[in-house]
Amino acid sequence: MLVIISYFLVTTAVFLVSVEIGNKGVSIPLFGGGDDGNFYWEQAMNRAQGLPTIDLTIYVVIIGKLVSFTGIHSPYIIRLFNQIGFLLLLHYSFTLIDLQHGNRYEIETQIIYKQKFILSVCYLFYLSLITMVNLSIYRDVWIYALFAASASYYIKVVHKRRLRNIPLLILSVWLLYGFRTYAAASIIVAIIAYHGYRFLKKLISVKKMLVLVILLLSVYYTFHIDSKVPVVSMTLRDALGYRMQFLEEYAGGSQMWISLDQPNVILFVLHYIYSFIGNAIGPLPWHISGWSTLLVFFVETIPIIYILRCLYRERRSFSEIQKYLLTNALVWFALIAITNDNMGAATRLRVPAWIMLMLVFVVTKTREQNSYQVPVVNLLNSDIKVRS
Repeated sequence: MLVIISYFLVTTAVFLVSVEIGNKGVSIPLFGGGDDGNFYWEQAMNRAQGLPTIDLTIYVVIIGKLVSFTGIHSPYIIRLFNQIGFLLLLHYSFTLIDLQHGNRYEIETQIIYKQKFILSVCYLFYLSLITMVNLSIYRDVWIYALFAASASYYIKVVHKRRLRNIPLLILSVWLLYGFRTYAAASIIVAIIAYHGYRFLKKLISVKKMLVLVILLLSVYYTFHIDSKVPVVSMTLRDALGYRMQFLEEYAGGSQMWISLDQPNVILFVLHYIYSFIGNAIGPLPWHISGWSTLLVFFVETIPIIYILRCLYRERRSFSEIQKYLLTNALVWFALIAITNDNMGAATRLRVPAWIMLMLVFVVTKTREQNSYQVPVVNLLNSDIKVRS
């Protein structure tokens, strides 16, 4: 309740300040310039008034119908709508914590409550999440919620054999596609990568698998760079061109200055690894260019490095469900590393992947601290000995 009330108070305060400064309650230009929220509000009002709209995302259609149906021509109604998205994100996050546990003993209940409490605290202090949910009327909170929902329903269908969730899985991925195309692509690629890895590790070693991936990447980069990728309907060259456009025309103070448009695949891979690390955990010390990147470094980069360190230490204890969640994070990082070079955009885009990391972290960390299954086993064994 504390995190829900806190997010509600923050979005209300931002709305009032935005009205006071003459921005209608849409957003606060905290980092200068405009933002996507102004575009969404303009399109929502056009749709509500029956004027032509630019429906680049299903979000425009939904908020336009919301304004038209309620008759409330104020961005505050959209802010309340986005708070529902945040509630769904909390719900599916807690569901993914539950799904990481096997057969639940009563002794686990207190531990599960502790895990959900820790995750809530993470959400309470996760600066980029707070910003994207409350600073403007962004669509991102719904992408985060649907990403968690899709992962949740997939686990229920495949790992828990609850086939009645298949329609919900299809619906969540379809809605995710409507909000952001490559978010749905990430879910699909993660499923393929997860099962592909499980299949191949039965046949070849991890080192040989890595060599195979590099060979396939080399062939694709050399001969199929202009082939369109299903779902996203883009070629790799299109993606690299999109990235270069922002480097050359829209470069800002938080650019990483990593060009992936290289003459050969070796240079591409080296630059790509650098981009992957920067998008996943940046800003790195040399990316700090002002107070905003310095703040993100201390409140986000340092904590996530600690989380990754803990996860690496516990890597041998991961369940299959946890491996799937981590695969989702890695695939998401891999996709945004191709197109994004801006550190500010990276903090916004990587939220779904960080949520997956935090979900696995809170479970493994509390399991490490409590080792709650050991006392149960010892108690049962001692009881058997006494009876015998």
